[in-house]
Amino acid sequence: MEGQIRDLLKSMDNRAHVQLRMQETVEGLSVVVLSYYLLGIVGYGLKALKAAGQDINVELRTGIAILFVVLAVYFVVRGVRSVIGKLHRDK
Repeated sequence: MEGQIRDLLKSMDNRAHVQLRMQETVEGLSVVVLSYYLLGIVGYGLKALKAAGQDINVELRTGIAILFVVLAVYFVVRGVRSVIGKLHRDK
C-alpha cells in the first residue's frame, strides 16, 4: 500500500512538473505574440505620423521600439504571473 501511494505521489509530482514547464512555454510564446502585435500597432502609429507630415524613419523607429516593447511585455507578463501566484498562495 505504501509503495502504491509513493508511486502515485511521484506520478502526481511528475505531472505537476510537466504542467509547470508547459505554462512557462506558453508564457514565453505569449511574450512573443503580444510583442509582435504591439510592434505592429507601433508601426501603424509611426506610419500615420509620417503620413501626417512628420519627417520620421518608420523602419528605424520600429526597430528601436523592439527592445522596449519586448521588455515591457516580458515584465508585465511576469508581474501578472507574480500577482496570480501570490493570490493562489494566500488562499
